Amino acid sequence: MKKENNILETLATGALAVVVVRTLFKAFEKAQETEVPLLVEEDGALYEINRGKQKKFIRNLPPRPHIHIPQSFTLSNEQG
Repeated sequence: MKKENNILETLATGALAVVVVRTLFKAFEKAQETEVPLLVEEDGALYEINRGKQKKFIRNLPPRPHIHIPQSFTLSNEQG
């Protein structure tokens, strides 16, 4: 039973990850359709990308703090 729960948790996590990536991609596409330039981070620097997809350097960004993400976690519907 525990193995089945682990498989279900893995499948649920994978499905959630797919939904997140698809949603982000669609949002990025929609943002590109607007007249508002996009700000993106690339290799520690901030760039502005206009509608013509020209990239303009804005500034270097400070180093990101290291955030530890656990290899596994438990999904639960408990509120607390």
